[in-house]
Amino acid sequence: MTVFSRLRSPSSAVRLAALCCLAASALACGAGSQNLRPLLPLPTRVVEFQAAPGLNNGNPLSVDIIYITYAQQLREVTRLGPKGWFQAPKRGSWKLKESVLVEAGKNVVVKLDPLILERTVMLVIYADYKNSMNPADTQVIVDFAGKKKEIVKVTEKALEPVNPSLRYVK
Repeated sequence: MTVFSRLRSPSSAVRLAALCCLAASALACGAGSQNLRPLLPLPTRVVEFQAAPGLNNGNPLSVDIIYITYAQQLREVTRLGPKGWFQAPKRGSWKLKESVLVEAGKNVVVKLDPLILERTVMLVIYADYKNSMNPADTQVIVDFAGKKKEIVKVTEKALEPVNPSLRYVK
């Protein structure tokens, strides 16, 4: 009877509830950590750019494919965005990237470096459009939904992945 009366006080009930929640969350974290696995390497091996005939007023368009191997790198690159990336000193010092020029009406096929791909979990693709008002139109992020070969249409104003799984709400 004294145990019951002790639990009836509000502060004891709150402490008991907090202790139960803490124990349950500790058990859940312990059980869940066995199921956590690192991200698998990206399946994408080739990126093909298909350029529209009127691309960039006939001038070649600079496109960078940036290998992302750590979450911190993704933050660094996306914080700059497409406009900032092509103007930042970081672009010149970034070792894990492929840079190509895409010309109007031509296709460019980029075979990705297999040694870097072993550690790559994402690709960020930026295009250096001069007159684009929406940065989301000038980038594509290839993640775990990527296919072995990704095709990106390069239109007059935007990069458009053919793979519907890589199209995000803009």
